[in-house]
Amino acid sequence: MGNCLRKILKPFQQSIPKQMAADSCEIRSSNLPIIFLIGGPGAGKQTQSSKAAERYNLVNLNTLEIVREEIVSRSEIGITLAHTLMEGKLVPADVLLELLKMRMIKSLKHTNGFLLSGFPKHIDQGKLFDKRIKPADLVIFLDVRTSVMEDRIAAKMVTENERYEDSSHEVQKSINEFEKFNGQITRHYNKQLVVIDGEEEIPIVFESICLSLDSVLRKNQSSKEEKLKDDNYIVT
Repeated sequence: MGNCLRKILKPFQQSIPKQMAADSCEIRSSNLPIIFLIGGPGAGKQTQSSKAAERYNLVNLNTLEIVREEIVSRSEIGITLAHTLMEGKLVPADVLLELLKMRMIKSLKHTNGFLLSGFPKHIDQGKLFDKRIKPADLVIFLDVRTSVMEDRIAAKMVTENERYEDSSHEVQKSINEFEKFNGQITRHYNKQLVVIDGEEEIPIVFESICLSLDSVLRKNQSSKEEKLKDDNYIVT
């Protein structure tokens, strides 16, 4: 198992810039808040993260989109990712983290914080993020029952003229995977966790999310002001 894992990781390690491991210091020192928005398939993560990012000037990071864009760019990492996914393998957690880190560093001077939609999917991703970057300031969980997730996905497929029967197996697999690992994630982030009823109407869910974000962003702004006062005092 270990040998197989090393064979998978070696091409990625050769493609990722060596200096990236030290760059997480920039993210930590920026004191910009990091928010995870988690929930099952059909919970509304994409809709809500887009609205929240626009309102608060947050960088909206979706790991699926990041991997897809990297592949389309045909970079060294992207080509390796494409081959890995074609072989039915998962993107290693440390590689995914490096891709996230690069996006975050590029945006440090142009944002009020980072909103990671659908991350982490597995507890190892979250723990690695905690260790190599920093723990999230807030974890929002959109709580939606399995039956509601299934109904929403089916309705979306009908709207987009897709055959639900052809994709039902993959949908159920995604839901099962989410339910298998979500308990570990919510327990790990218990202190930062806010649970929101994702079955409410979109505007109601959004306002609940905003209440949580307002609290975190206010706290962050207060910390910045206190630091500025301390720096001015020292200079004087």
